[in-house]
Amino acid sequence: HMVTLSRLRDKGVPETDEHIILTISSKLPPIIRRELADYLVEQGESITHAKLVKKISERIETMEMDVTLLEHLSPQAPNELSDSYGAIHVAYNAALKTGHKPRGAMRSPLAYSHDLYRTEFMDPITKVTLPGYYAPGKQGINLRVIPRSFPMRNEEPYKCEVCAGAHNALRCGLSSSAFRDKAKDKGLCPLCVRKHHITECRSRFRCCYCNGLHHSGGCPLKEFYRDVKNYPKDAPPRVTFFRAQAKQNEH
Repeated sequence: HMVTLSRLRDKGVPETDEHIILTISSKLPPIIRRELADYLVEQGESITHAKLVKKISERIETMEMDVTLLEHLSPQAPNELSDSYGAIHVAYNAALKTGHKPRGAMRSPLAYSHDLYRTEFMDPITKVTLPGYYAPGKQGINLRVIPRSFPMRNEEPYKCEVCAGAHNALRCGLSSSAFRDKAKDKGLCPLCVRKHHITECRSRFRCCYCNGLHHSGGCPLKEFYRDVKNYPKDAPPRVTFFRAQAKQNEH
């Protein structure tokens, strides 16, 4: 669309040409078109080609982030579901037959169990002893998420739970040790950085650097992978601007 609009602009087509705006909008996927329709009504006669392209780019960025978040999950195979999770579904299905839905029946299982994780983990790089949930997971680095784990050059519409900066906690500029210490001081969960203990956490998120049961911001491997020399060659380019239309750095 940007190429098409550029050519039309070169031919002298006005930025506010309604026919062009509606034609481009009508060819978009339904999921974007529906939201764009509200935007066009809101903008009215002030809509321009540039505004239209910017809105489309922002919507695509949101969709890409949604995919990124889904990739950040660590799904379990059906045969790996815990007994407690299976029991929840048994109770839920039984309740459906009677017409009563049990309270909390569809809640996710607890993320952490003392029985499943070692007590301590010795970080081989810093030689610091950390809680066992900082050990790497089995799946290793998440190549779809790591490109978005670097601090952005512009502010984001988020507030970091750990340092209160204008960015997602995934991209916090604190060192991994400072991130862990500050989260602990604030009583935040080391996995989801919310206000509860990890034994109460039901998050399915895993570290993008090592797939461990902890937040990426506090991963001991954070500094290693944020060093451009160690960036995985098979990963997509690093993203350093929040908006989709902004340029991206080469890795």
